[in-house]
Amino acid sequence: MWPFARRIQQSDTVAVFTAKDRTSLLLAQLLLESAGLRYLVTGDLAQDIFTIGRIGTGWNLAAGPPTIWVSRHDVHAAQKILSNLADYRPSPIPLFIRALAVVIIITDLLLAIVISLTRL
Repeated sequence: MWPFARRIQQSDTVAVFTAKDRTSLLLAQLLLESAGLRYLVTGDLAQDIFTIGRIGTGWNLAAGPPTIWVSRHDVHAAQKILSNLADYRPSPIPLFIRALAVVIIITDLLLAIVISLTRL
């Protein structure tokens, strides 16, 4: 994808899909690749860098959701291919798994604080 990103100007691309979560992004990429369309994804690599990553929303609140861009010539084909993903609803994460994730994060933070205080 990088050679495509270098050859194309920003004004020649159109955003055709904004991912709700990692699964919808991967599905969209798979559909576009299987149709032979070239695309560019922005914002995906920044998802896990800032704050707590994708936890809770499916995408990072600080970085914004990942977006797929295609050439102006491929817009209609890409929109047709991705139209089924507009209704995609990820299955909800069970409450006990969410609670477990929160407990693990809090435990990790408390452990980091205790370790840093003992080194003083």
